[in-house]
Amino acid sequence: MMGWKALVIWLLVSPVMWAALEWDRLPALPDREGFAGVFSGVVKEGSKEFLVVAGGANFPEGRPWEGGRKVYYDDVFVLPLKEGGEWRKAEVKLPKKMGYGMSVNFEDGTSWFMGGKNDEGCSRVGWMVKMEGGKVAISQVLPLPGPMAEGVAAVVDGTLVVGAGTDGSDTLREVYWLEYFPAAASKWRSCGWPEGARGRMYPVAGA
Repeated sequence: MMGWKALVIWLLVSPVMWAALEWDRLPALPDREGFAGVFSGVVKEGSKEFLVVAGGANFPEGRPWEGGRKVYYDDVFVLPLKEGGEWRKAEVKLPKKMGYGMSVNFEDGTSWFMGGKNDEGCSRVGWMVKMEGGKVAISQVLPLPGPMAEGVAAVVDGTLVVGAGTDGSDTLREVYWLEYFPAAASKWRSCGWPEGARGRMYPVAGA
């Protein structure tokens, strides 16, 4: 039987696996500097899909080593995912200037943007993003159990899982889960953390 290490190596080098991938280039965001730490999600309205990118930060007046100051944003950009789609800036903005949070997509066509940080520190905010009449709508949802930025999030069989990252003073050693439906009656529950494992900022996860 092939061991798990051999299986991982086979997955990485197998041309059969990589042949199924197709890469394409989207239009560049309409900003001279671009952004780091944005929220992003694919939201749906009917059969139409839209890529929503919001918040984030950059250094418009010079790089950090040049004395530039990091600036956070609340702008929201929308790209229709169709042939010839072009970016446009949404009329709505994030309720707060924020970046470096966690984003997930749900099967109902909504996205959640959670946590993040700005000049005031790390946040536990939760926002739901959806399309209404071709326009972005943002509403507040259940906040995270505590401040969290630079963590990871995923949806597994309708369950939202979020964790790791930092609260602004230390790396977090906690993962939480939330039953998405019905959202109004949901509450966060702890999954714990592997004993002896270190906390992680900017971890990588997938589902």
